[in-house]
Amino acid sequence: MAELIANPGRRPGEPLSRLVADYVGAAAAERVLALLHACPRYRPTPLLPLPSLARQLGIGALMVKDEAQRLGLESFKSLGGIYAIAEILMQAAGVGPDAIMCDRVRALAATRTFVCASDGNHGRSVAAGARLFGARSIVFLHEGVSAARAGKIAALGAEIIRVPGTYDDSVDEAVRQAEINGWTLVADTAADTEDPIPGLIMRGYTTIADEVLAGMKALGGPPSHLFVQAGVGGLAAAMTGHLRARLPGAGPIITVVEPVAADCLLQSAVQGRIAEVGGDVTTIYAMLECRRPSPLAWEVLRGAADFFLSVDDDAAPAAMRALAWPQGDDPGIVAGESGAASLAGLMTVLAWASWREQLGLNAASRVLVINTEGATDPDLYARLVGRTAPQVA
Repeated sequence: MAELIANPGRRPGEPLSRLVADYVGAAAAERVLALLHACPRYRPTPLLPLPSLARQLGIGALMVKDEAQRLGLESFKSLGGIYAIAEILMQAAGVGPDAIMCDRVRALAATRTFVCASDGNHGRSVAAGARLFGARSIVFLHEGVSAARAGKIAALGAEIIRVPGTYDDSVDEAVRQAEINGWTLVADTAADTEDPIPGLIMRGYTTIADEVLAGMKALGGPPSHLFVQAGVGGLAAAMTGHLRARLPGAGPIITVVEPVAADCLLQSAVQGRIAEVGGDVTTIYAMLECRRPSPLAWEVLRGAADFFLSVDDDAAPAAMRALAWPQGDDPGIVAGESGAASLAGLMTVLAWASWREQLGLNAASRVLVINTEGATDPDLYARLVGRTAPQVA
């Protein structure tokens, strides 16, 4: 059953630690953008107003940041893995962003094997980053990852290794094999907050917040509310930390959205420390099936997020259909199950008068949600939405 809690550890106005600020603070997006501008495929993803749906929901404005159109990989995750690999290679080669595609970097990449565990989208990003520079990639997938998601990773040149169990089992196996074989692990979580790679991945995600702030100027100003989904919490931390650092005053009311079955951040907030979820974490929000948060992401969210919300699986199809079958002049948006989770969270809160009042949602509210992925499992999308998703070029 869905649950909403106000963050008992919220510390308004507390500055980010030096470690966290380097990855998600006010200047974090600048280095990422320096690299992205060298990429011919880079375009800011659209920030789409949905006035008809906003009126139906009883709020002033609804904006969707559509990460399904990110770098041809259909997911916000492409910003993390590709950027982290680029930074690792640049630092090893001793070059800057202007020389990222030089022969020295490519020669170094040819000697490297980059590995990760994934539910699907992070694996595509790591595979794409490795292929871009001519490196080898291996992606560890747990048994719940669909053949369609695995196929998209393999199509980018990655070797696929299946792991029995859950996402967290695949994470453990990727760590073990990387240590044994001397491979470079590109993980979006690590037990040690000093491990730089989860931080680099989070820094990549600050691009989204930077683009939002630029795009919102033409849409009447920054949001009053943000709903953002979380697995281990990297995106939620990047959005929260960067917006807190960039916006004056308190900034938006930020609600972190998780599946009921895998609400590790909500449980961590309740317990006041990093908590691990037990039992079966299988959920329709397949990209969010995580038992424990990233310690680095928790370092941001424990003091900067306002609310933690868990949502039921049956909220996903309704949110997906609301985006896929638009009303009035609203644009149609292709969102997968996890991609629609933040909208599912908003719709869940609005269904309860007490929750709506607790978050201060009303006819003046300007709400931002993130569509984190497109129809990365086309067959499931068609069954849930009742229409076929368009092919991504």
